[in-house]
Amino acid sequence: MKHVLVAAAFTIFVCVCSQAQKPKEVQSQTNQVLEANRQWLMAYENCDVKGIERLTAPDFVLSNFIGGLEAKPEFLTNIECDSDGLKPRVPELDEIRVLLFGEGAVVTCRSRSKEEGDAGLRYTNVFVKRQGKWLVISCQLTNILSVAAPVVIPIPPPGATPIKESRKP
Repeated sequence: MKHVLVAAAFTIFVCVCSQAQKPKEVQSQTNQVLEANRQWLMAYENCDVKGIERLTAPDFVLSNFIGGLEAKPEFLTNIECDSDGLKPRVPELDEIRVLLFGEGAVVTCRSRSKEEGDAGLRYTNVFVKRQGKWLVISCQLTNILSVAAPVVIPIPPPGATPIKESRKP
């Protein structure tokens, strides 16, 4: 009986200690994913196609902000710097969130430029850990619409005659 109690106490101790280490492990993994995301964005900003290629999984897919899909070869081909030296610019990032799922992670973020009227983009990067390295496997971009005033659509009360739209040439 004594051995059972000692074994149970030891098991509880090990479980408590392993739980105490998990937040550190999660923070370490989160920092690794954020660093991989930062490197990927910097490579993009600097038109570093080789850097992006190194940080992107072979089966990468981009879902761009107009709804198109680009596989890795097409995505790498479309990364261009102007001959005038104009580079794509990574705007300010905020609302950064990282969700970890074992060997996978999701980073969501909002990016905005300082230009007036630019509501920015919302993006989601999906990472996978392969051979100890975090790689971007998918990226989704969505435009954030800038609306000066809320759009109000009047709803007629029940039984009211709907207003017909006039069509003038």
